[in-house]
Amino acid sequence: MALHSRRLLHVCARAPRRGAISVLVVLVLSNVAAGSVLAANPQPQADVLLLGSTVTPDPTTGISPEQAAASSLGLSVEVVDDATWASKTASDFSAYKAIVLGDPTCSKFDAAPAAAATANTNVWGPAVTGNVIVMGTDPSFHAIVDGNSSALRLITNGIQFASSGAGKTGAYVSLSCYFSFAEANTPVPLLNAFGPNQFTVTGDVNAQCFNQAHIVAVHPALACLTDSSLSNWNCSVHEAFDQFSPAFVVLAVALDDQNSLLAAADPSSGSPYILAYNATPELDSLLLFGSGLVGVGGYLRMRRRARGTPASQADKL
Repeated sequence: MALHSRRLLHVCARAPRRGAISVLVVLVLSNVAAGSVLAANPQPQADVLLLGSTVTPDPTTGISPEQAAASSLGLSVEVVDDATWASKTASDFSAYKAIVLGDPTCSKFDAAPAAAATANTNVWGPAVTGNVIVMGTDPSFHAIVDGNSSALRLITNGIQFASSGAGKTGAYVSLSCYFSFAEANTPVPLLNAFGPNQFTVTGDVNAQCFNQAHIVAVHPALACLTDSSLSNWNCSVHEAFDQFSPAFVVLAVALDDQNSLLAAADPSSGSPYILAYNATPELDSLLLFGSGLVGVGGYLRMRRRARGTPASQADKL
């Protein structure tokens, strides 16, 4: 664990600050300008594929927090519109280190921004064989509107985790505010990419504004984050999971959301809102409570999840 701790501290030291994003945007725009000059020549494969309709550019920098975060990690980014996304094949998707479906700053209370990705989960889902993180929150909204450095940290950590599987394609997915007012057990078709009909959520149906986040696992995606830094975002959590694929583990819960209750081993109870799939078995050693959550939906099945199996295939076993 000491080795893991040193690695996490090293990651913390490299995290971007919002004020540093203006420097990153100069580099990004320089690359764009250079690319226009070389437009007639084939361009190298980008590291990260980002669906443009799921993000919002920061008005200060002109690029989204997701793109800025990826660039800060030394990853090249291809931002595509819906038509370009729809034209890609499974082979195209599998060429990226990570697929990013971000947060369009809580601009919609339905999943319309992610419609293109929802429409072809059967194409890009099987291409995702690496690490996956899914969250029921809107970190880009809080990074842009509130200048919340912890929100930016969550984005950066998540993209780093998703892109870190050697030779594999990972995924970073924010559900933003798409299901903020969803009734219990509302299906999430977008997540069929990771297990058909495996994911359901409940939103903040009573407008309580869930603010008490609690981390239940030691995990790279939450490096340098604490309960305190994830809480009190003026609605830290917008949707929580009632059901999810047994290939995933819980990283964080909302203590003040009792709609989809789980009891953790630490002990605590709450509703899971950040999930992860670890394609690298060694990461399992970092999990403290996430794989030991038990709930009314029978989440002990998480203990028998298929380690090392792609998230999109685990439920077929």
